[in-house]
Amino acid sequence: VMRARKMARGTEFLKVTLDAQFAAKWLMRRVENFRKQRPGIELRFDIAYGLRDFDLDDVDVGIRFGAGKYPGLCAHRLFDNIIIPVCSPGLLASGPPLREPRDLFNHTLAHIEWARQGV
Repeated sequence: VMRARKMARGTEFLKVTLDAQFAAKWLMRRVENFRKQRPGIELRFDIAYGLRDFDLDDVDVGIRFGAGKYPGLCAHRLFDNIIIPVCSPGLLASGPPLREPRDLFNHTLAHIEWARQGV
């Protein structure tokens, strides 16, 4: 039904839901190339951290970080994510030394909860 409504408008729309960080850091620099390759498709973005209901929110594609386990949806891995620890130069100079990975346990670490939830 949603696709039929889009086609009736005379322009094809592709509505993509994704989080702001992914949009800014990865997707935006690729949009112009997409438009050149597919000039008849107008992109629309839904910036959201939570999952969307594809039918209720009229979404065509969702891009999310996570394990790819989304009941009722077909998921494809785009690429692997590499996570590395970072710290300020001041912390490195004043705190316990960081010579090997286990030395990180001598410092307060910020945790990303959504990464553990399989989202």
